[in-house]
Amino acid sequence: MTGLFANQRQLHLTSTIHLIEQALRGLGHDPHGCRLETDGDGAEWQFRHGSALTRIQLTGEAATGGLGLGSVVAPHGSHAYLRVVSIVMTMDGSVDRLALFARLLGLNRELRGLTLAVEGDRVELAAERPCRDLDRSEVDDLLTRVSRRADELDDLLVAQFGGHRGDYTAP
Repeated sequence: MTGLFANQRQLHLTSTIHLIEQALRGLGHDPHGCRLETDGDGAEWQFRHGSALTRIQLTGEAATGGLGLGSVVAPHGSHAYLRVVSIVMTMDGSVDRLALFARLLGLNRELRGLTLAVEGDRVELAAERPCRDLDRSEVDDLLTRVSRRADELDDLLVAQFGGHRGDYTAP
């Protein structure tokens, strides 16, 4: 990575950390108490809204879901990305996965700027965007929409399909 890209990326990371901490304070959370230990040059926080635990991830590359698109999405690792994700539910043996997946696809069509996805036995609600040109209102919006919608969906989906409300465990 050239010096110019490294400096821009660091500037985006530093600026976004400040925006995230302001947004967490605005939601009534202590940003330092929400901060998680991470490996590498990213940063993470988590906070609870109702029954939903939401994680904020600041990384150097976009999440690619194993599609091998990293070089397409983030050329040369020069971009920083903000990802906000909440585990909505964890599936167990009682869950009719086919019916649940059909419901998740239908819900995805209704969501604006959010996505439901499956990671192993977990159903997650997430939003992601590059940090470049990010402002405070966008960070507030991402944190609020993901956490509130996850808090609504966890009860709804568990009541309809079984399983249990999701939660993060120790890394």
